[in-house]
Amino acid sequence: MPKKVFKLYASCVPVLGAKRATICDLQRGKVYVIPQSLYHLLMDYSDKNYEELAEMFANDKSILDKYFNFLLSNELGFWTHEAQNFPPIDFTFQEPEIIQTAILEIDDLDTDIFQKIIASLIRLKCKFVELRAYHSCPTSKIEFILNLTKDSPIRNLIIYTQFTNIEEVSALSKIIGQHPRAGSTVIHSCPSDLKTDFLRNDKMSFSQEAISSSTHCGNISPDYFINDIRVFSESLHHNSCLNRKISVDNKGNIKNCPSLPDSYGNIQETSLEDALAQKDFKKLWNIKKDEIEKCKDCEFRHICSDCRAYVEDPKNLYSKPLKCGYDPYTNQWQDWTQNPLKQKAIEYYNLSPSSQTATNKT
Repeated sequence: MPKKVFKLYASCVPVLGAKRATICDLQRGKVYVIPQSLYHLLMDYSDKNYEELAEMFANDKSILDKYFNFLLSNELGFWTHEAQNFPPIDFTFQEPEIIQTAILEIDDLDTDIFQKIIASLIRLKCKFVELRAYHSCPTSKIEFILNLTKDSPIRNLIIYTQFTNIEEVSALSKIIGQHPRAGSTVIHSCPSDLKTDFLRNDKMSFSQEAISSSTHCGNISPDYFINDIRVFSESLHHNSCLNRKISVDNKGNIKNCPSLPDSYGNIQETSLEDALAQKDFKKLWNIKKDEIEKCKDCEFRHICSDCRAYVEDPKNLYSKPLKCGYDPYTNQWQDWTQNPLKQKAIEYYNLSPSSQTATNKT
């Protein structure tokens, strides 16, 4: 019988970065930062048994043992005689939705237009909708939109709305608590002394930060990492933010994202389907992290979001996201607004430091 070789579980996927690597446990949602030497041990010597490895790395046997103890203690792999019987995950990305996510800026659009929008999203099999109210938005308007999604394929609606008063918050809390498709709701621009003890709704969160426009989008942070098989697979083949996304901004312009400059018609005259059919609408959908400058050298690239609306070099669609403060060559996170190399781009996009407050990626 052949001697055992070490095999990572199929859901534990190594990703190589410029200075170090990660193992993404896609089943448990955990990420382990590892040295490049462990990555190469796993990838380049996967057919070697322990005795062969111990002979090859005789001078580093203590490190070799430390590596395998780490892998076993975190349940990232196992020893087996039959490695050929454990194939890797097929990361082919196929889903039936024509549109996965829609972002709707709802402040200035008349209520009636949402019947047209939601009807189109239902036909496009959209799963997730994000409602953004940058200013004071009547609770009745949000309720009207929510009611349009009843008995639809839309699974989840995330809501951002400005704080007005306790009465409105209470009314909204009751509405989202009763609506099956209402998801997390962020009340922004809250006073510092706001007390929320009277609320019993775990879907609601409160922020003192003011989310005043789409320029607050596009932030890159570990807080927004999503580590699962679907996101990982999509990242390998498509843009991890813009793929199968559509939006309608406050002026009714139909875009891939509200932060992008290109419009493909106005919702008053153009349907979402007609906008989607235009030649360039999907031009950003397939820009992958493995193609983006600096991102392609990042060990977190396949669990991270992306932004093509705000990039370090506005003339280069493959430039690193402007609002990312991570350097894969030093493995350090810094405040992106203070980076002197980003100041020209910050001025180009007319961004203020407060724009680092992010709306979550749906």
